[in-house]
Parts: sequence; C-alpha cells; structure tokens
Amino acid sequence: MKNAKINKVSRLQNIENKIRQTLNIEHLEVLNESKQHKGHQGFGTESHLKVIVVSLDFQGKSPVVRSRMIYSLAQEDFDQGLHALTVRCFTPEEWIKGKKAPSTAS
Repeated sequence: MKNAKINKVSRLQNIENKIRQTLNIEHLEVLNESKQHKGHQGFGTESHLKVIVVSLDFQGKSPVVRSRMIYSLAQEDFDQGLHALTVRCFTPEEWIKGKKAPSTAS
C-alpha cells in the first residue's frame, strides 16, 4: 500500500483560516514577508508574516484590542516557529477612507 500524502496546511494558510473562521471578514490579506528578513534572527520559510484585515468586528475597539484579537489566533503558530507577525486591522469605514487605522493617541 502506498503512503498517503499528508496535506499539511502552510502557516500562512493556517492563520488565514483561523481569521476567516473567527471574524466577519470584508477583506483579508496574509502575506509572507520572510524573504525580506533573510539573515535576520528567526528567519525561515514562513517566519515573518503580515496580516491586513478589514472587519466590522473591529468597530469600537482600540488598535491594541484589534491586534490582540489577531495575535491570539496566531499563538499556536508562534509556539511552532512564527517569529514575527505584522498586523493591520481596519473597520470597513476606515478601509474606505484611506486604509488608516485609528490613532492610539487620546
């Protein structure tokens, strides 16, 4: 009997799946920026990712809370070798107005 191929989901796809399953997504990009970090500490095939996510679920939440929502979904990936995750979170209104997240200043 031939060995069955194991369909291993990439780290990038895993994070994308978790975000899609958890949030009401209007736009999502998960980008692999690892090549830009070649030679840096933690460099690997999928070691440095960037997430751009637009969701109504961010309405009324501070940038810190939004980022924590995404980082919590990626915790398992950090435990398994993800070195860096850049997170940009927007409401649909912010996205339309110029892709600028709210200021953290009061």
